[in-house]
Amino acid sequence: MLEKDICLTVGKKLVHQLQRKGFQVILTRKGDYTVNLDQRTTHANTQAADLFISIHANYAASNRAQGIETFCFDSSLLKNQLSTLRGNDLSEVNQCTQSRCAQSKKLAHVVHNELLKNLQKEYSVINRKVKHAVSQVLMGTQMPAILIELGFISHSQEAMRLQNQQYQHAMIQGICNGVCAFVNA
Repeated sequence: MLEKDICLTVGKKLVHQLQRKGFQVILTRKGDYTVNLDQRTTHANTQAADLFISIHANYAASNRAQGIETFCFDSSLLKNQLSTLRGNDLSEVNQCTQSRCAQSKKLAHVVHNELLKNLQKEYSVINRKVKHAVSQVLMGTQMPAILIELGFISHSQEAMRLQNQQYQHAMIQGICNGVCAFVNA
């Protein structure tokens, strides 16, 4: 099983679910081809997207690693002393970044919690929590952005679940519930 197969399937199904809720959804990848991370964020920025959700399946060297985790960017991961910006320019960038980070963090927590809540109705899943990361898809966007790791394809039980349509439906419904809750808050 390959990550791209799971993520593309889940992504396309999520699009339909979100569209049924009235959202306009733009995919950065509609088929089995590579889109560089910077192209994904540029596309989202150019389209003036309101949210950015990146869907992934995790892999670990240990086949015991399992669980769902959601990542968002936090401005505390940046070091201002490395910036060439100074004074008001640096202050404005920091304010924009902090605001986007706060929204991303809120989005991450709401979606992660709804995803887990929906899955835990029928499945036992490990909560690897919301975490902060420096990643192109999290840093490169101009809107709140999250990266969801749906589970580990290196874990035999999770790999089987990730391919199961009922499990996929429960994940998709949880993500959709989270997006709706975030937007309506």
